[in-house]
Amino acid sequence: MEKKRECLEMTEEGYREGTVRYPEPDGGVLYRWMAFDGLFIGYGDPDHLLSVLPPGIDGIKIDYLKEEAGDLTGEEPAELPRYFEAHISEDFFLKIFPYKNFSFRHLKEEVESVVDPRRTGYAAAQLIRDIVSCRHESWLKRLFMGTKVIELLFDRIGPARYKFPDREGIKGENVEKLYRVKEYLFHNLRDPLTLAELAHKAGTNEFTLKKGFREVFGTPVFTFWTNVKMEKAKELLETTDLNVSEVAEKVGYKNPQHFSTAFKRKYSVLPSSLKK
Repeated sequence: MEKKRECLEMTEEGYREGTVRYPEPDGGVLYRWMAFDGLFIGYGDPDHLLSVLPPGIDGIKIDYLKEEAGDLTGEEPAELPRYFEAHISEDFFLKIFPYKNFSFRHLKEEVESVVDPRRTGYAAAQLIRDIVSCRHESWLKRLFMGTKVIELLFDRIGPARYKFPDREGIKGENVEKLYRVKEYLFHNLRDPLTLAELAHKAGTNEFTLKKGFREVFGTPVFTFWTNVKMEKAKELLETTDLNVSEVAEKVGYKNPQHFSTAFKRKYSVLPSSLKK
């Protein structure tokens, strides 16, 4: 029986991309991969992985299996591959995290010690879907992919498992609380929330939450939450039989018109256009 074929599909300065395919004449793709700047990303059939990783990739490994993915309600984002893996080299990580007295080895040990490491929560599944559906090109693609993989890394270790350093004047313990707020928002799309309520749930105050969330994640709290709601709404509109009003309710909008206005502001089309 002819073996699967490993194909290099694209190569440019500092970037390689390839596939693992069925033998001819079918030639279907079993697994896709890309490597750049000390980062490796691959996804597809877990029985047909790349036989040897590109050089310079040894470091932290994060991987997920689709059958173990899902959010707290048991739903699963569409287009999630059966298997996903990312390998983060020390060189890649230290370029974006150049703190003194930081131990990459310690972080690697933390990741490897996580119980049930392949269990995927909703936030991680969303990040993986963003990666595999990325349509950016060139340097923007590399920037986008690298950012998403680092988010996956922090999702894997969990804010309670690693001591975050101070950042932009924000104490490490408060950075942990901000990550908890972010995860809470992912899992709570329906219930109305105020900044005071979120701060109370996180064990901090409104000022720290408002300022810190923008500093750490680059966007205000409620802008982030609205974007998550719109992304979930778009997914539901495209992959389920729910009508616009039902989708609006699932993402916390009692008034479908208000939902339609927010959706159009985000995607420049009315949600009803996705149901035609």
